[in-house]
Amino acid sequence: MPYKAFVYLEKEVHKVTISFLRLKKLKEKMIKIINTTNNKTRNTASHFKIVDNNGQDITSNKQLRIAFKEKPVFFFYSFYSKFCFYFHSIQYQLINKIDNDDDEKKCLKEEKKDEVYNIVKYKSLDIELDKDHSWNKANKKAHEMVNEMINNKQQGIIVIATNIEQLAKPNYQLSQKNIPFSMMINSSQYMKKKLIIGSYSVSSFHSKKVIFDNIIIDGCVYAIDCIIDGFGNCHITQQLIYTNKSVIRCQFYSHVFTCPWPIDIENVMELGESLLEISKCNEAIQLFRFVLCFRLQTLHDSHIDIANSYSWLGGAYADKGRYDKAIEYYEKDFKIRCAYREKGEYDKAIEYNEKSLKIRLNKLGSDDPDVATSYNNLGLVYYNKGKYDKAIEYNEKSLKIILNKLGSDHLDVANLYNNLGHIYKEKREYDQSFEYYEKSLTIYLNKWEYVIWDLFMIRKENTYKSIECFKNALKASEGIFGNLDVRVEKCCQNLGFAFKKAGEKKMAKKYFEESWRICSAIFGEWSGRTLERKIKIKNLGE
Repeated sequence: MPYKAFVYLEKEVHKVTISFLRLKKLKEKMIKIINTTNNKTRNTASHFKIVDNNGQDITSNKQLRIAFKEKPVFFFYSFYSKFCFYFHSIQYQLINKIDNDDDEKKCLKEEKKDEVYNIVKYKSLDIELDKDHSWNKANKKAHEMVNEMINNKQQGIIVIATNIEQLAKPNYQLSQKNIPFSMMINSSQYMKKKLIIGSYSVSSFHSKKVIFDNIIIDGCVYAIDCIIDGFGNCHITQQLIYTNKSVIRCQFYSHVFTCPWPIDIENVMELGESLLEISKCNEAIQLFRFVLCFRLQTLHDSHIDIANSYSWLGGAYADKGRYDKAIEYYEKDFKIRCAYREKGEYDKAIEYNEKSLKIRLNKLGSDDPDVATSYNNLGLVYYNKGKYDKAIEYNEKSLKIILNKLGSDHLDVANLYNNLGHIYKEKREYDQSFEYYEKSLTIYLNKWEYVIWDLFMIRKENTYKSIECFKNALKASEGIFGNLDVRVEKCCQNLGFAFKKAGEKKMAKKYFEESWRICSAIFGEWSGRTLERKIKIKNLGE
């Protein structure tokens, strides 16, 4: 008697008939199907296995006979060459870099390499979902539902989507046991819970097996201990999160970001950092954004780890040359850091600033002015906390860099001397305090034009007099130091502030832009100083 079955191959369902239950005969039929499809399929079909309804590999005639006991009979191609290769090119570069690096990096544990390979498919996350509060709220709810299903030993999927209703089809084609996903949507037998959060629906479906049938889910899917098959043009626009017991056999027509549950967010973060090291900026940004979304979904908005995510995103965008985006994320990072300090949460502020220092040391080296800024920030926190010896330690590190980079008569040097004077005064070491105050005062007096007018004239109502003085100072500074000098940049800053106070935004913008141009030439386009100047230009337009 003839034996009939259905075979799923990418976009199509094929009927096959074999006269005898022999695996060899079935393979011949399936190879024939492959050879009659497009070249892309033939080229990727050199290695495949046959899988039945329940995820069981068919490797013998006995298993084939067992498979035909369940009606209707479905078989699936599982191509070795189409599984988990998209990300390998990046990962091999990463592993090779590690292998060729110093001894410490060579000691990376084998299990860490395995964790890196857990993220097996990738999609460009162009949409800034970290800014979508409804998206993060919906995923937070989905996390609760995933844990609930795991605890209750239930199988199925949770779908967050904007278009779930449009995917629904009436249930009249196949047996209840094998209906495709589109027919599960309006079936109370499968859909057990549905919530609406903003423009998203959060729906849970209970089934051992889910068959995606020519659908595009505009959102994400969580798979809990189930089998996911598919045919036709199937896609998930965001991510697919799956438990270890899940089997994903659906071959999506475009790459889908895929990650195991429970999500090891520190591992994803480390992978992003490693990708940034080998200048894979786009891939790093996408991973950092996924991490940021996850942290927004699981932590409070001002958590130190969220600030850390903002900082890494800012750095990645800066490396890419997207300075407007870099500024945006650096501003968010800076806001959280300031909040910790102002609320007196010194331990958290120290934790944040130490992470920031580590990032800058790795990217910029030990003698960069931005590293000096991090040392100074740590010194300030320790001073506020009453840990004066630690405050001195970090202020002296900052001072050493600034002296080397900017010279002994720079105002930043005076400010650091002034800080040290304050610290020694609190320690009641008055001789040391006086020594640093005296050094600070000497520089301030030599910079009389810059300091006195900056501190007093703008704060008074004589704005136009201050503009006149700053113009004279700028002219004199350019004559002495040339156009590309930090003292000239300071004069441009002062003029920008003065014209802003006078309500002349056009002139203010002119001098702020000149200040930014000088900083960019001296310190680089993405240094903290340069980005700070660019923020002033941006704020002027608001």
